[in-house]
Amino acid sequence: MNKIITLPEFFLINAEDYNKNPLWEKYINWLNEKYSSTFDGGNTSAFYGVNNDVPLCISRDNTYHGKFISIYQWYAAVNNVPDFTIPGTQIGNCIGLEYSTIDMPDFKNIKILKKSPILYTKKAFIDKNEIYIAADEYSYTGRNYFVYKLKDIIEKYKKEEKMEKELIGYKIKSKYIEAFIKLFDKKLEKEFYLNEPYNFPKDSPSWQKAKNLNILNVWFEEVYKEKFKLPIINRYEGVYNEKHNIIRYGCAVFPVQNLKTLYYDINNFNEIVKNNIDKYNRTISRITLSSGVEITIEELKAIIKFLEKNQNES
Repeated sequence: MNKIITLPEFFLINAEDYNKNPLWEKYINWLNEKYSSTFDGGNTSAFYGVNNDVPLCISRDNTYHGKFISIYQWYAAVNNVPDFTIPGTQIGNCIGLEYSTIDMPDFKNIKILKKSPILYTKKAFIDKNEIYIAADEYSYTGRNYFVYKLKDIIEKYKKEEKMEKELIGYKIKSKYIEAFIKLFDKKLEKEFYLNEPYNFPKDSPSWQKAKNLNILNVWFEEVYKEKFKLPIINRYEGVYNEKHNIIRYGCAVFPVQNLKTLYYDINNFNEIVKNNIDKYNRTISRITLSSGVEITIEELKAIIKFLEKNQNES
């Protein structure tokens, strides 16, 4: 699964690189609205960003130890999606998504296949004040380009994510916590409500009250049941066959029980090394299959989490 982008507490974006980007005005407006700044974004030699909730506009001469991010990273973060502009990022199956037939020098041979495959970003580019993603089956061959608007890809991703999630409740936004306590006659400290995973479940009396007052979608955020997915490995999506207790990645088939044993053995080995660093100095970070494909320990850990979650619920 592509990694969801989040904003660091300290970040800057270079105006020189992005002042002609159609997202630049949106970024400056967001910065002004969220942090009560008054930037116009017109200083092309400056860096605009945030330092611990303080809006910044600094010159190249300033020494700054925050993180420099792209405007695409910012756009992905505020939309709570992966950064689809990074080459090799999976954008999924785009059947039914409107495509472009832009005649760009690098993308002359745009083809539309009858059955759209899982696509990966080849390149992001701007044309006529619109951001586009050129993608193909492998992100590097360029044999069959598909060109889509970035905003359409993000919309598709968010719809798919929402369809897959199970809504379990609503969480109060921090700026409305005082009003929430008064209106809903709560007796505990506000920290309690802020630390709860959600404040009331869907279809509860509190949910109905908030809905009747038309504050449900203003004061509260939707909370979904956490869903674990198998990681994508070597471009393949994992498939779990519960009946035969196996996981399949393309033509590679793994017995579930042995994968668990492998992971716990490696994890125990690494813990011993970490706890005895004066004696040992090498941990295992990845394993190599007979096909030459590497699986990282983090990917293996994600598989185990998926299995534990799904097997506990079955």
